[in-house]
Amino acid sequence: MHYTEIAVALGNKCNAECRMCCFSANNLGNKQLNLSVISDFLKTAEKVEEISTIHFTGGEAFLYYDMLLILVELCNKIGKKATVITNAFWAKDEYTSCQKLYQLKEAGLYAIGVSYDQYHAEFVPAEYIRNVIRVAKKVGLKPSIQVTIAEKSKNGYWLDELGCDLVDVIVNFIACDNVGRALDYISEDAYIRRTKPHGCVCRKGGVFSVLFDGTVWPCCSPVVYHTDLCIGNIYNELHTVNDALEGMQKNPVLKVLRNKGFDYFLDIIKKNRLFEIPNEIISSCELCRMLFSNNQLKVLEPFLYEKLVNDNECVKYEL
Repeated sequence: MHYTEIAVALGNKCNAECRMCCFSANNLGNKQLNLSVISDFLKTAEKVEEISTIHFTGGEAFLYYDMLLILVELCNKIGKKATVITNAFWAKDEYTSCQKLYQLKEAGLYAIGVSYDQYHAEFVPAEYIRNVIRVAKKVGLKPSIQVTIAEKSKNGYWLDELGCDLVDVIVNFIACDNVGRALDYISEDAYIRRTKPHGCVCRKGGVFSVLFDGTVWPCCSPVVYHTDLCIGNIYNELHTVNDALEGMQKNPVLKVLRNKGFDYFLDIIKKNRLFEIPNEIISSCELCRMLFSNNQLKVLEPFLYEKLVNDNECVKYEL
């Protein structure tokens, strides 16, 4: 895990209530990062050369527009690229879109991503997405679209609605995770489970995240927030980016995961018959939750320690 990026969730408020939302965000969300605290934390990234990019998200990041603008300017001052992801609820016409995106571009924004799929389409018209794409290209921002997909669903009908505006736009497809509101609104047979647990590798390890409550996590997957892998909090012990990086470096579970991979844990579970891991999973993120949620980690920890001692591993393991 070599960290080069930071993801910052500004708050948990959102104007939409998408059925797959990992945070179950809505208009009642009242958690928000303190601007002064997160600013002081991000300023310390200036001297951390390996950190190149800082991503801003929510909730819905544009509900915190003034805060977003200040933080983008800060990133520019400390020599880091800044990006943001949005549902584009604010892009009702090209004039409004141009006002906001030009201002953000002038502040130093490098790229803008839009979350759009069958779930977001229930709240935001495709025309708003087209406005963001068109204006982003005009002002020199790199546009992309993040799409959540599920089995047996109309995943791609909106592609026709966006049409030729998708030219030169990166589209990232991600499988729906079984966390947040999805647990109540997405049927079990809709999750795309085609990945074998053995051989899985962490694909999110280059980005650590700061959640809207100040907690710091070792990746940017929403699934990690359902594990026991919290590193600390920027309001308490983690005052600098280096504090966070050091915390992740010293974390015993992450240390073993970095050096041994998921298979090391799976072999211990199988040998000692600790608990069941299904034959197919959504992704390595789901596997991470299965292994490192608080209850499972308590079961695994004694056997992990015993294995490390027996193998004479130079890893200090203590929770």
